[in-house]
Amino acid sequence: DIFRFAKQQGAIGAYVHPFGGPVSGVQMRDPLETDLGIAKAFPVDVALETISYHELWSTASEVGLIPWHHALNNGFKVPVTGGEDSISSMHRTPLVGSMRGYFFLGKRNLRWDRFTEALLRGRGFVTNGPLLEFWAGKAMPGEEIRLPEGGGAIRFRGILRSLVPLDRLELVHNGNVLEKIPLPGDRRHAEFEKDITVTHSGWYTLQAFGNERVHPVEDARPMATTNPVYVMVGGEPIRSKESADYFVRWIDKLAQMAGSHPGWRSEKEKQHVLAQFQEAREVYVGRGAVSP
Repeated sequence: DIFRFAKQQGAIGAYVHPFGGPVSGVQMRDPLETDLGIAKAFPVDVALETISYHELWSTASEVGLIPWHHALNNGFKVPVTGGEDSISSMHRTPLVGSMRGYFFLGKRNLRWDRFTEALLRGRGFVTNGPLLEFWAGKAMPGEEIRLPEGGGAIRFRGILRSLVPLDRLELVHNGNVLEKIPLPGDRRHAEFEKDITVTHSGWYTLQAFGNERVHPVEDARPMATTNPVYVMVGGEPIRSKESADYFVRWIDKLAQMAGSHPGWRSEKEKQHVLAQFQEAREVYVGRGAVSP
């Protein structure tokens, strides 16, 4: 309801520091396996289209990619940025801008309305240091390519620049690593081109990670990801039964947690919120049913 009220007034809104976790990709835990993180109602607001964008990371943790990727797999275009949750009046807090988003405005001068427009279109990337450029054909992050029935070939191109050495540069398709791109020399710069035959609708991102803290990156480790380029083949929607079922299980767990919470002000308030959960659940059930 709060996000809806904001939209009615012309504002944009999203959860802050929604999901965290260990910095090790091996040890990280899916929020569904724990307490659903801070943004417990994220899949509900995605399904009801009440959030305007998503703050993917506040600190270095790959955990946040999991629910975001599932949202994309359900056909929702959820643009992401970063925010370090800096409290500048405290002595122990992240530096302002240590986690951030960069967005492409073209040749236009920087203005707040132009920046937010680019953010909402997903025309950029999220980072605490590494810089990424990414294209699919002539499309940049946030844009869409349409192919005829049966698909076709697309040339994917990317550039990485980093002040510190990195350990992984990956081309991602629908949440899975499609290509591991070599990092030559000092592992601070890489470029690639790859022709891929696309036969089904989906999304693609470029992501980069380091394994440990390296000065001057003010975080547990360097990391970055682009927003997706969307590729639509014929009239096929982007769908995944696995990702739809994932959010059905999430909402079932959320409803159980919320239903037993002692903090409701009235039964009417409780039933109103639980009804929104059910409405969102039905969206994912429906999307899972039409998964290719």
